[in-house]
Amino acid sequence: MATNPDLSTTLAQARKLIRSGHPADAVALLQKLPIPAAETEDALALLGSAQFLSKDLKAARSSFEKLTQLHPAFPGGWVNLGAVLNKLGEHKKAVEALRRAIQKDSKCADAYFNMGIAQKAMNLTTMAINAWREAIRLNPDFFDAHFNLARLYGELKNLSMARKCVQDAIKLRPDSVRAQALLASLQTQQIESKKKESPFGRLVNTAELDRQAVSTSARVLTAARRQTERELVQDVTKKIRQDARDLVPLLDETLAGSLHRLQRLIRDPLAPNHGEWPLEGFSQALRHLEEKMAVVTGGLDELRTFLHESEK
Repeated sequence: MATNPDLSTTLAQARKLIRSGHPADAVALLQKLPIPAAETEDALALLGSAQFLSKDLKAARSSFEKLTQLHPAFPGGWVNLGAVLNKLGEHKKAVEALRRAIQKDSKCADAYFNMGIAQKAMNLTTMAINAWREAIRLNPDFFDAHFNLARLYGELKNLSMARKCVQDAIKLRPDSVRAQALLASLQTQQIESKKKESPFGRLVNTAELDRQAVSTSARVLTAARRQTERELVQDVTKKIRQDARDLVPLLDETLAGSLHRLQRLIRDPLAPNHGEWPLEGFSQALRHLEEKMAVVTGGLDELRTFLHESEK
């Protein structure tokens, strides 16, 4: 049986091997630990991490599963298990593990980050957005969360929000090649989008309408299918309800008020200004509008994607 000093020395040596780019050697070293030293939280967590870095995902999964069984109160074990399950493509199981992590530690940004990865892979875009937002709220310096959120907004064609998120990421890592490349891509897309906008009206293209025509006959659903769709609609509705409600006062009051104050400032630049600078208020209102619209449109896109895939 290894004594505590022996265990500490072995763990320190394993960490050094991992940092120097030799995770396989760290695995070999940790596997020599006798029980019960090998079954401590630190030993199992380090072994699983070394196996993960060695691209031995099945072994890493086994180590992290053992960690959660022997030390279920340790949130890091559930987070790491979720990350491995994501890599293995088992996203539903990853969500289950990550929920356990959040139950143990509701302020774990890594758990929400990995949750977002699983939900995006399952086409649950609204939930992924909310998960990455929460990761950023808990850890504002979380570069990968900012970057992933920017990329997802880009996929949803919400280019303004995507640019904001990737610019936040670049503030954290100015030399990031992938973030700079994403920003350049988004800027190009915005330019191309503006080029496609036409200032002139146009008549309805009847041929295009015929091509897009869809059947209005009733859909035939099994009881199980109907229940699945009902649960999805209820879930999406629950997620977007508050943001949808917030849109009305935001448009009618906040945004309209900000525009009115800007208009007064333009008419009389020397007039006394009380409260916040009008442009700041307008920018903040517009940002809130974009965020809430992203949640609502993301939920609707989630429903469309589900229905489209079911018709294939």
